[in-house]
Amino acid sequence: MTTKSKAMTTEPVARCPPPQELEKHNPQLKHLAGSNYDDWNTLVANQVMQSGWYPSKMDDEQRQKMHFGFLCFMSGVEPKDELEGMLASQLLASHNAAMEGYRRAMLPEQTFEGRRENLSQANKLLRTIFVFHPQVREQRGQTVPKYSDTHDQCGRPCQRSYCLYDLCR
Repeated sequence: MTTKSKAMTTEPVARCPPPQELEKHNPQLKHLAGSNYDDWNTLVANQVMQSGWYPSKMDDEQRQKMHFGFLCFMSGVEPKDELEGMLASQLLASHNAAMEGYRRAMLPEQTFEGRRENLSQANKLLRTIFVFHPQVREQRGQTVPKYSDTHDQCGRPCQRSYCLYDLCR
């Protein structure tokens, strides 16, 4: 093998500054994904925007409003570090996918099997959301609501401090 062919087959090397260098940065997008490095924040923000469903009939103004809404969500979560930024983006992506499943299930031409499968997938995604939310709260040291199987008075599923059913009140 010649030296020319060796040079062509070398893999690119990923480069990232060491942590002490990241602290010297002045990130402009830290409020979106929690990192001191804006390349990461941009990557996560772009992934969030790609997780949405955009109908083919959607114009640029509507698309920009959706992007703005997604970024407002990320900013509203106020991720404190990269892990919280990832959890928040996965929370939003799970929400977007669940809503897409519900949208597809309700299409007028949808078959019974298609409706059932879409609702099943959406429900699985909602359970994922209920897993992510306490993880974000635990990461921040906040109290996590404890859910019980049944309410003391009505026997229906609910959270101890908040009952979803008016029959208990």
